[in-house]
Amino acid sequence: MQKAPMSLQHGAFSQATIGSGTKVPQERTLVLNDFLMTLVGFVLRVALFALGLLVFAVLATLALLLGLLWGARALWARLTGKPVAPWVWRVNPRQGFSAYRSTTTRWAARSNDKTLRSATLPGARDVSDADVIDVQPRKPGGAA
Repeated sequence: MQKAPMSLQHGAFSQATIGSGTKVPQERTLVLNDFLMTLVGFVLRVALFALGLLVFAVLATLALLLGLLWGARALWARLTGKPVAPWVWRVNPRQGFSAYRSTTTRWAARSNDKTLRSATLPGARDVSDADVIDVQPRKPGGAA
């Protein structure tokens, strides 16, 4: 078995140079690196925990304010003798379909426009119904 060089043996006093040219023992540098890494990790954990607490506090405050507003509104309605109407978000399912139809109508109107990019591409041509060949359906696996 080969012996490690003197500078790498356990207990050897190897040195590293820091910015000012001062020689620092290798063991001290490793201890300092471990300490700094531990310190940075701890500070990072504390900072992330504090950010989590801040997000929680903001969300809790918003929920509390919304609850207070809802309670004040209900109390005002009872004091004035009006029924307490619930807060609702009205959704009309047909509105989604009408938005889709208006989009297709807009694109269909543009399809007749000759300024489309596809008309200016090299080799692009208009396809008419005469160019499309319709096929006759048949049963799968059957002969023609």
